[in-house]
Amino acid sequence: MSEEPAAPSTPATPGAEPPPAVPWRWTDALLVLALVFLSGVVVLPLVESLGAYGNVALVIVSAILTAGLTIGVARKRYGDAARLLWGHRRPTALDALVGVAAAVAGYVGVTLIVVLLTAGGRAPEVQESLRQAAADPRTLPIMALGAVILVPIAEELLYRGMLFQGLRDRYGRWPAIGLSGFVFGLLHVQWGDLGGTLLLLAAFYPFGMWLAWLFDRRGSLVAPLVCHMLYNGGNLALFLSGR
Repeated sequence: MSEEPAAPSTPATPGAEPPPAVPWRWTDALLVLALVFLSGVVVLPLVESLGAYGNVALVIVSAILTAGLTIGVARKRYGDAARLLWGHRRPTALDALVGVAAAVAGYVGVTLIVVLLTAGGRAPEVQESLRQAAADPRTLPIMALGAVILVPIAEELLYRGMLFQGLRDRYGRWPAIGLSGFVFGLLHVQWGDLGGTLLLLAAFYPFGMWLAWLFDRRGSLVAPLVCHMLYNGGNLALFLSGR
């Protein structure tokens, strides 16, 4: 017997109608992730041959694959309903402004988590390759395009548009926020460095929840997308400063 969707969750904005149920399930997001990883098996040897451009190329290619496969799977299996990946409300200028404010709040929150967990010390060097790419004038423009534009679009489509909405319709608002945030954090860790892995999970897990809550609240992917772009832009600025 097929699983019945849960009752509609809390409206995205006070006084607004409940968001419509999406036709996909959270397992569709797992399918996209599996396809991205399988594609990476083919792509990784190619980008590694690019030398200094390899890490930056991997970021861009992964983002394009993630966005393309998310939209492609939704379109192939559910047709025009794929538009709901972007939310059920028409975006407004207020969504962008909310995203700016959310980026500031999110950046402060993540920074506090990192400072508390490292006791004011230096964070584990788990993203050294990205620091090097940011410091290289040859790769900086490409990295900025990938990290600040392409990656947020891809991740918001997958983790909020597909995964969060699929979970919310089946299990409710807060379980979906928690579960999608955890998956978002888990897939941002870099294995092999236990301290760095735990630090990134502790930072990205609540940030993923924050983005999911923002999407649920506004009903449009614009607010979390702007928040995500500005957050990544702030991190890029830190890399450039050498901190």
